[in-house]
Amino acid sequence: MQATATIAKWQNNAKAAFALYYDDGCFSTLKTAVPCLRKYDIPGTFYLCTGWYKDKPAELDNWLAQVDEKIVFIGNHTVAHCGVQSYENAKEELCNNDAVLREKLGYSPNKMLSYGRPGGCCWKITDEEEKEILDSIHSIRREHEKADGSEYAGALSVKTFEDARNALDAIEAAGNNDYIVFHGIGGDWFNFPAADHEKLVQELAIRKAKHSLWVAASIDIHKYIVERNNASITTLPLENDDEIMLELSVTTDPESFNTPLTVVVEAPTDWVRATITQGDASYIVPVFDGKVTFDTAPITGSISITKC
Repeated sequence: MQATATIAKWQNNAKAAFALYYDDGCFSTLKTAVPCLRKYDIPGTFYLCTGWYKDKPAELDNWLAQVDEKIVFIGNHTVAHCGVQSYENAKEELCNNDAVLREKLGYSPNKMLSYGRPGGCCWKITDEEEKEILDSIHSIRREHEKADGSEYAGALSVKTFEDARNALDAIEAAGNNDYIVFHGIGGDWFNFPAADHEKLVQELAIRKAKHSLWVAASIDIHKYIVERNNASITTLPLENDDEIMLELSVTTDPESFNTPLTVVVEAPTDWVRATITQGDASYIVPVFDGKVTFDTAPITGSISITKC
């Protein structure tokens, strides 16, 4: 049969995408946020300035020992968080920080990393120049300020759990990708209360389970956007009503862009479960409301969906 297939705007066909940012390697986030995220299985991205640890390498090693690529992700926040005065200065700040992180974490040069431009400091290069540097080190700049110049910042625009919950409601309603950025949980400079942070993480776990929010690492959200915008999917005509054949075309490099894409396919009303086959991978998924929804590797090729 020939059906309609689409690539979902967000993974799990969620209403919106959301990421937690933790800037500056604050000790309070290592002590408080990391265990909280692990408790509720919610990922966060921690943006480090490796130059701050020049005279205390053990502290940097302690931070990097937390990285597991499931809950704790590391991002590039420049070497020293002191701004940049020129293009060459920017290359030093971004590339040197990137090199330290990759060497210590054993990351390949092609692995995509998230980058967060530090705030509160002079930045004397253009966005285009910054992107050129980021492209050279396989990095993507994270979401930052919105079009109106605002941002969701813990302890500043988001001061309580109620503020955070309202922000999540607004993010879901908008259907876009967004974030809350923290600089301290229960301590440090922009101190967001630890109890309210835990309530927020609990709320994220609930929305994640309901698929109303795709809660992910910053880099996975941005990889998904690039993949989605450079992919297409078509259905092939078949006479057999028990099978749907798809052709996925993706132009991104699967070594660097490897976040699974979510595909939604219309199915006959009598289908209850379906077997998905892509290459050597095969698995069974349920059919809800006449739709087959599944994640697939962002690789060009055929996908078979059969009734089971």
